[in-house]
Amino acid sequence: MNPGNPGSTSLALTCRAACTVVVAMILLGLWIYAPALNGAWVWDDTLLISHNSVVQDPAGFWKIWFAPSQVDYFPLFTTADWVLWQIFGNHPFYFHLVNVALHIGCGLLLWRLLGQLGVRLAWLGGLLWVVHPLAVESVAQASELKNTLSQFFALLSLTAFVAWENSFGHPSGDSTSVSAKNPSRVFYLASWFCFVAAMLSKTSVVMLPFVLLLYIWWKGVKLDYTSLKPTLPFFAGALMLGLITVWFQSTHGIGDEYVPAGGFSSRLARAGLAIGYYFYKCVVPVNLMPMNPRWAVDPPSLAQFLPWPALTAVLASLWMKRATWGRPALLGLGFFLLNLVPVLGFITMAYMWITWTADHFAYLSLLGIVGLAAAGADAAWARWPTFRPALATAGIILIGLLAWSAHRYDTTFHDDETLFTRAAQANPDAWVAHRTLAQLYQQNGHALEAKAHYDAAMLIQHKIIAAHPLDPVAHFQLGLLMHDQGLDNYAYAEFQETIDLKPDYVSAHANLGNIMFLSGRLEDAKEQFATALRLGNQSAALRYDLGYILFLEGHYDQALPHLQQAVALQPDYAEAHFSLAQTYAKLNRPADALREYEETLRLRPDNVALRNLVASLKQNPVGISPSVPIKAP
Repeated sequence: MNPGNPGSTSLALTCRAACTVVVAMILLGLWIYAPALNGAWVWDDTLLISHNSVVQDPAGFWKIWFAPSQVDYFPLFTTADWVLWQIFGNHPFYFHLVNVALHIGCGLLLWRLLGQLGVRLAWLGGLLWVVHPLAVESVAQASELKNTLSQFFALLSLTAFVAWENSFGHPSGDSTSVSAKNPSRVFYLASWFCFVAAMLSKTSVVMLPFVLLLYIWWKGVKLDYTSLKPTLPFFAGALMLGLITVWFQSTHGIGDEYVPAGGFSSRLARAGLAIGYYFYKCVVPVNLMPMNPRWAVDPPSLAQFLPWPALTAVLASLWMKRATWGRPALLGLGFFLLNLVPVLGFITMAYMWITWTADHFAYLSLLGIVGLAAAGADAAWARWPTFRPALATAGIILIGLLAWSAHRYDTTFHDDETLFTRAAQANPDAWVAHRTLAQLYQQNGHALEAKAHYDAAMLIQHKIIAAHPLDPVAHFQLGLLMHDQGLDNYAYAEFQETIDLKPDYVSAHANLGNIMFLSGRLEDAKEQFATALRLGNQSAALRYDLGYILFLEGHYDQALPHLQQAVALQPDYAEAHFSLAQTYAKLNRPADALREYEETLRLRPDNVALRNLVASLKQNPVGISPSVPIKAP
């Protein structure tokens, strides 16, 4: 990276050689991700795509942007899924193909960006990006389109900003004084709009304005108001959309759940360990796994803070060499560090229920390490011409090993059973993997395999409780596992223990209410559901449960608003629509009842009894009555 020659392109390649590299990137990308391309929906794909009523609704575009009900507000990502579903329907191949295409497109854009920064072997950076195993978790899951899409727009934003800056020679030019006909202004506006598009795809790119400041510093421009002024619109967009994401995570993602993230010292220690983990996996991407082990950092030991003084020493050494090779090193390493900030655990995220780190969190930061690798290879190529054959051979071997490793890891994401089996094998303490496998085996009628994984998950939770007996989330998770196996007496005790430890643990109240309802204790169940609502749980399931009990008790006027709210929160909730129809019937509102019966039938078209009921009611709507079981759908 040469700030004195920002407009230089990659090491002179003939047109044929450049085309060969492009073809190699495409073919390697398709070969690496062939297992996922031919795979099923995995993990969050079901929640975000295949069972997402908004994505499947032809009129869902409006809801995505103006009536969001998802865990996060990433409307551009959800819109992309919506478009793909409307065109291709329930075929994961096309979603995976778009994800792979975006990943390869990011490699081409990285090639362009590194060339703008003066890296003559910029094409090598793009190639390394495409084959790097750390990217597999983001590319192999259709629901991680939010990662590849946001990355693609972020790279477009960066390349446009650098092009705009190069039109002035330095970032201190005032874009507002540039004629509208001057293409430099087009570059600046394109950069800002692409950044906003990246944020609307996934707000993990929120640190890009700081990357722009780092770039301006790398150029050798004094950081004053004049040079910083062009970045202000980027900071404004980042602040606004970043706050929206935090609000969605706290209200929709985490909501009423308790995440045992610990205090500031625990978070600080965990963040340092995470930085070390991500850097190591970027440089040595071996033994990757879908669910990483959790570090016990509550309270943290003194040794767990060691990554921070080590990082400080590295940055100080590079700063002392900033007049020469330290400056480009700080640019690459700074890019890596800045883009990790949102995922280091200082802000509580829903994923922290599972573990502290995940490879897809480092997808954006990986660009910094790959860029450094290309710049380092460039410097070695120029400095030691006699070793070029050896360097070329080493590069080919490295590309081959990375591609083979990435292809092998990609097979993990072929389907849920393969994914969670390997997750449990790689990390035996991954209780989420064991629980998910138990549920999969239970659904498929494999009782023995299901019980084995339930037992494994419960053993892990018992160990956690033994080590942290006052941890409410451990008792809660053990209660869920026992409830899954029908051990409701034991589950009841764990949920009650959870509430004793944390009286405002909303989900514990809701689950305790479910057990009470199943045992016929309707009044007690109603009290637990009402408590959960009062504490902030506004889920469709909870509204439905409370409305259902009120219906059974004959309090139809009181049941009505809860059931209406349930279908408003979850439009594809067939049971709620059916119960709402029953309630309308009891309240002598035949037109409303028929409408809800028809909606239920639309959601459950194979229900013959319901189809016959709707047909008869169309002929005699005045005679509507609850003539079929309330949970028929």
